[in-house]
Amino acid sequence: MKNLGSNDALESTSPIYGNATNMDQLANVGLDLTYNLPHWKFGIEGTVCKAKYGTIDLENGKVKNTHSVTNNRIMGNVTLKF
Repeated sequence: MKNLGSNDALESTSPIYGNATNMDQLANVGLDLTYNLPHWKFGIEGTVCKAKYGTIDLENGKVKNTHSVTNNRIMGNVTLKF
């Protein structure tokens, strides 16, 4: 996901509504591996998410002065089917 800004200038007196309005970029990658046996399923999942946050430029709506934040997640799964 990428914040491309606006063709028009933003008004400094109007509030900006939205979710994560100070986010410039967001990338998410995941991997899921499973092993199946009769009545059993074993799995592991890994996800990496990286976001760039900064301040909004009121002239064009783009985000500047960004810094990166990275999140790693690993999850295991065991399922018994009966």
